[in-house]
Amino acid sequence: MNKKAQGLPITTIIIAILALLVLVVIILIFTGKVRVFGGELVSCTGKGGFCTKESCYFGYQTELQETDCKEPNKNCCLPVLPAPAGAPCGRDEHCTNKCGSDNKCT
Repeated sequence: MNKKAQGLPITTIIIAILALLVLVVIILIFTGKVRVFGGELVSCTGKGGFCTKESCYFGYQTELQETDCKEPNKNCCLPVLPAPAGAPCGRDEHCTNKCGSDNKCT
């Protein structure tokens, strides 16, 4: 009897099972059923923005949808350009000057 003839089908079956498992994992990742990376992407601050009850400052900030700004009437504003005085802010980088203690650009 030739024992090597049995090794090829078993190896092929094992490789096919592993390939099928990898395919299932890839499908789950791309359909959103499994979140391997990107948990920070729903975070407003993770995207570089800030939560505010005010409207985003037109032309200088854009509003992001579906973030972690959960409170009613809170927007996630992502700065596009440094905003002028009076605009809502979260950090000094969001303003042309500084972000005041009242979360408005000074």
